[in-house]
Amino acid sequence: MKADKTKAFLNPTQPDELNAGSFHIVDSKGRRRATLGLTEDDDPVLRFFDPNGALQLSIAASADGPVGMVLFDRAGAARIAITTLTAGTPAVELLDEAEEPRARITLTRTGDGSIQVVDATGATWAMAPPAEMGAMNGAHSNGGRGKSKGNGRRGDA
Repeated sequence: MKADKTKAFLNPTQPDELNAGSFHIVDSKGRRRATLGLTEDDDPVLRFFDPNGALQLSIAASADGPVGMVLFDRAGAARIAITTLTAGTPAVELLDEAEEPRARITLTRTGDGSIQVVDATGATWAMAPPAEMGAMNGAHSNGGRGKSKGNGRRGDA
């Protein structure tokens, strides 16, 4: 009999398909800790929240825009963005408390590595190679935080 229970656990009977606009994972106290859902543009997004409902991590894929991951600080500001831009160019951005890019590592159009550092006034402090890289353009998007179907930034359902 024990073998039958083990087999049922390993191979449970499941429906072929389950459809929903979003899925919420809650902790033992009923607090939402993760959400898999769609943005208002029907792009998929996976979000992780702390116990107080603050967004900590967002992973989003867009059909016609950047695909990436954004990490947030305890105050809810986006601080690190890892993206693949529409043209397929990978980028890593470090953002200040106001979510302004201050450092960016990416590949140039020719596939060479590129680094840009910007000060608090928005002036470029350092750039390598200087001729290949333009101004930072906010590649971090909104980190999948845009209005979505039942997947707000804080703990709202």
